Amino acid sequence: MLLEPVSAFNLGTLQKSAVQDTSPGNTVMFAILFWNTGDYGYDVKLENIEVPDNWTVISNPDSFYLNSTAVGNIEHIYLPSLKKTIEASLIDIYVSVPEYEIPGKKTVIIKAVAGSPGNASGFSLKQERLFFFDIDVVKGLYQDMPNIHMDPKTVSVDINPKIVREFIDAQPAGRSDIIISPETIKTAFVIFGLALIIILAWRIYRYG
Repeated sequence: MLLEPVSAFNLGTLQKSAVQDTSPGNTVMFAILFWNTGDYGYDVKLENIEVPDNWTVISNPDSFYLNSTAVGNIEHIYLPSLKKTIEASLIDIYVSVPEYEIPGKKTVIIKAVAGSPGNASGFSLKQERLFFFDIDVVKGLYQDMPNIHMDPKTVSVDINPKIVREFIDAQPAGRSDIIISPETIKTAFVIFGLALIIILAWRIYRYG
């Protein structure tokens, strides 16, 4: 019996974080490290297996080629079994929670499928690994925290129209307030001063 060659591979993974708290309408980020200490490269694809209703889960990137030289965002980790430091590819997982999500604990499951390219000779092996992410949705968790990462222009566009509308609604019916700006007051003083100088000059000329 003839045996076909088999392309085996080494898949290393490390889930850097698995639990986070957030509030409705926010996005949290997790990270997974992937590395390959074998002699052959292979494709890795990430798939969403379990996602709560109306949630959005994005893997960046969701597919990549992994060999002994990591690409993209890289972190260095030490492997005691090999007694050396290796390069690992950093994959970001973004989980967006709907604005009106009911508080409670939810779980997101992502599957990584790794295998040799389709044109590899002989048989190819595949590995599948599941990653579990627990998100505890807490109402008002960040309500007292400033939006330090928000673009000020976005804040201006979203908030100012509401403030103007509330100010107009607060005015009593039939009332019409006149607001005089500082520039108008300054101009009035200048005109008054010039008129006073002209009157004094005219009186001096007439009775002088």
